[in-house]
Amino acid sequence: VPKSAVLWTGKRAVVYVKLPNREHNSFIYREVILGEDAGNFYIVKKGLEAGEEIASNGVFKIDASAQLAGKKSMINPTGGKVATGHNHGGGAAGDGKKMDMSKMDMPPEIKVDKSKVPGAFQEQLGRVVTRYLSLKDDLVDDNPEIHAHVQAMQKALKQVDMSLVLEDAHNVWMKALKGLNNDLKQLGQEVNLEAQRKLFLTLSKTLADVTQKLGVKMESGQTLYLEYCPMADNNKGGFWLGTEKKIRNPYFGQAMSTCGEVKGEIK
Repeated sequence: VPKSAVLWTGKRAVVYVKLPNREHNSFIYREVILGEDAGNFYIVKKGLEAGEEIASNGVFKIDASAQLAGKKSMINPTGGKVATGHNHGGGAAGDGKKMDMSKMDMPPEIKVDKSKVPGAFQEQLGRVVTRYLSLKDDLVDDNPEIHAHVQAMQKALKQVDMSLVLEDAHNVWMKALKGLNNDLKQLGQEVNLEAQRKLFLTLSKTLADVTQKLGVKMESGQTLYLEYCPMADNNKGGFWLGTEKKIRNPYFGQAMSTCGEVKGEIK
């Protein structure tokens, strides 16, 4: 299965299986056991049947909707409403009903072969991420003086050569670029720390999505991690990118700097 389809939860790996013969896209939570790492894919040893389709894009959004609905999810594998605070367990048991995704703003299922994305593009994207990390560190340190790092990220974005990616990869990048530029423009005008963190949520989501789809090469050869805090955004949860497994939470800063967990690597 594509790596973008897999959600990591420590010993468990989770995918969302598409239910056949439905008028609208519907998915159901499934735990699987992974085998070998095959580049952009994982071999599934147990948990899927031949011919089953899985979600490979928008997986985090599907999982977040399941969590909010009290159904089985990555954070809450037994189902039930998730409690607030650090108690990440479930309340009443979930009803096990399948999710109808027809009313969700689902992204199109665009599949990109990352092995065909030029390394030069992935390196340029890595420079964007490096500037993003400086911005993230400002928020971790409760520092609202982010504007120099916002401008540095905007400059790095302008230096990404969009002509290097073609067809579906180009479409993925252009959509992400629009979102990133919009969020950075608003961040550049915002002086309130909590408002900055709210904008950083969407910036991080877009950057995480595009790096997973197109691949990224960090300047220093560092490993890029996808990290998550279930309490961010009023307990809706929020992702961000980092280069170390030690959690440094940009959404709570020094108040709860270690709240969160690593969900996986982005390559």
